[in-house]
Amino acid sequence: MSSIKLFCQADLASWQGVPGLYPSARRAARAVAAGLPRPLTFSASATVLFSGNATLRRLNRAFRGVDRPTNVLSFPQFGSDELPRLAGSTKTVFLGDIALSYQIVTAEARRDAMPMGEHVSHLVIHGLLHLLGYDHVKSRDAAVMEGLERDLMKNLGLSDPYASVPKGKK
Repeated sequence: MSSIKLFCQADLASWQGVPGLYPSARRAARAVAAGLPRPLTFSASATVLFSGNATLRRLNRAFRGVDRPTNVLSFPQFGSDELPRLAGSTKTVFLGDIALSYQIVTAEARRDAMPMGEHVSHLVIHGLLHLLGYDHVKSRDAAVMEGLERDLMKNLGLSDPYASVPKGKK
């Protein structure tokens, strides 16, 4: 059975107040590995940086040319066209990095009346799907990715992250 191992680090002390932060993130990774429509045929790993607005703004500016913080960023190690050649790899494949902003994640969780750990789970799922080649730039791709996010959250016993959010807010 394939798996996704997460290496988590918080460089902002505020994250320490989030109960079960790392276990929630790792549980989300297990859900992704178990719930993909086309199962992984290799073991994988990724890193998650729990940070803040300053770091996410700097990363967003440097890598996307967008001068503002955001809730989550993903930095894939492979393009979606490269992922199929990893099938059956006997070594653990490093998928890439994910970074989350405490300030934005907290504000969104409050706005959506969602427990912080649940929102973190959603954003880790979202980030991992990006590392696995999913995207939401085109509306058809967004529908696929959001549907998968909904299914994975449901598999974890968590609420639909898009149920009560106005269009364009996530």
